[in-house]
Amino acid sequence: MVPDSCLRLSAVVKSLEDIITPALPAEARFAHEQLALIKNSIRIAIDHIPHEQAFGVRDVQEYMALAKRLVGYVAPDTAGACLDDSHWLRD
Repeated sequence: MVPDSCLRLSAVVKSLEDIITPALPAEARFAHEQLALIKNSIRIAIDHIPHEQAFGVRDVQEYMALAKRLVGYVAPDTAGACLDDSHWLRD
């Protein structure tokens, strides 16, 4: 089984917590602060990964809607036909 991206990133966070955090001197406050920011950024990415496909689909739908609005500004008989033939994208 190949681990997914969320699992891999979770392993990175665990390594940072188990290996890097204890190795930092207690007085290295800036390093601890930066490490916390890194870990939180990775956790945010983990939370967003499952939604990436939905974001991509929404973006494509918005671009198609924009293209359909703009098609009137170009040769409608050519560009419009291309957009009408976009059966590969369904709502």
